[in-house]
Amino acid sequence: REDIAIATKEFQLDFRSEVEPIYRNLLALLLEENRPEQRQKALEIFDLLQLSQLESFFGDICLEVKSTISPQELLAKTNSVAITSIILKDKTYLLLQLPDGSLSRYPIEIKAEQLNQTIEQWRWDLENSWNNQYRGKSQVLYELLIRPLESTLAVYKPKTLVFINDGILRNVPMAALHDGRQFLIEKYAVANSFGLKFTLELKSPDLEALSFGLTVAKARFKAPLPNAAPETEAVQQMFGGSRFLNEKFTAKNFEEQIEKRDYSIIHLATHGKFAGTLEGTYIQAFDRSISLLEIEHLLDERQSPIKLLTFSACQTAGGNDRAVLGLAGVSVRSGVRTALGTLWSVSDAKIAELIEDFYRFWHSGLSLSEALRQAQLKQISLDNSHPGNWSASILIGNWH
Repeated sequence: REDIAIATKEFQLDFRSEVEPIYRNLLALLLEENRPEQRQKALEIFDLLQLSQLESFFGDICLEVKSTISPQELLAKTNSVAITSIILKDKTYLLLQLPDGSLSRYPIEIKAEQLNQTIEQWRWDLENSWNNQYRGKSQVLYELLIRPLESTLAVYKPKTLVFINDGILRNVPMAALHDGRQFLIEKYAVANSFGLKFTLELKSPDLEALSFGLTVAKARFKAPLPNAAPETEAVQQMFGGSRFLNEKFTAKNFEEQIEKRDYSIIHLATHGKFAGTLEGTYIQAFDRSISLLEIEHLLDERQSPIKLLTFSACQTAGGNDRAVLGLAGVSVRSGVRTALGTLWSVSDAKIAELIEDFYRFWHSGLSLSEALRQAQLKQISLDNSHPGNWSASILIGNWH
């Protein structure tokens, strides 16, 4: 892994063609037979693959912060189960981790090419909220990814499903899977993780927010975000702290404010993009873009970790299975407990309403995953509740 991290960019590009297949061939061998020790080893190898992907993305060694709580204890404490997807050339596997420590394996008979095509089409249907074509793929993917687990889930009755997804599955919202009667989010809270051993505990510090918003169109982002003003105002009213809009949201002030005080919440209501490369991942300030690497370096220097980092108007590249690595990487590498991001562009008014509801539910004492669930359920209850309007917001990291 160290060689991957320090190698030239050209070699890093070879990671996917030369190094990643070695991991996946080993995973295929381990998962072929359904033996407990092989299932556990496969989970460990998948964690290594994820870290290597991060190191290839960031171009340096990933000094991940490891959890001080065991996966079993974490799941039991939060009444959750973890579902890991591993996409291989000829088959996909699901690994289900339960609070009692057991680990089950579910082979899904679908080739990677077909699964990826289905996922890409589903995401396109979700993004285009003017049509209702999403329902077919929502149900197809539910049958593949959730139906095999239903009998076990019915026994354990978890509150939260934590997805540790592989490849392009990271780019779609599991909350929008549909069983023919209801969305998955109507049955469970849903969260995403890069791996349970990287999920850091949430302490209970005083919550104070540092909010930045950009209401005007800037650079390549032509759409203004007028609701960034009331959105950041609502965050400040609930959690106190400081708020900076437009001309006061400069790259220099962003740096100074983060360095000046240890806020537990950083809220960014501005355009941004999470692409498949580090160079293409950034947020937009008033005067210039701020790269993900700049954000990471600022967070690295803090004395206490960020409890919640919110990107409320950013988007990920739909067809790129590395696009979410930047968002996940901030958590793993900088000790951010939880990141909240959006998978695609949503109406400014709709995303602001959902984000404000999320904060209100969290402020009232709900867990992060349940707060997001309640905010999404509120949207579903409204007319024209297309999942493209509410499911784009996802949690990565500690969901409790």
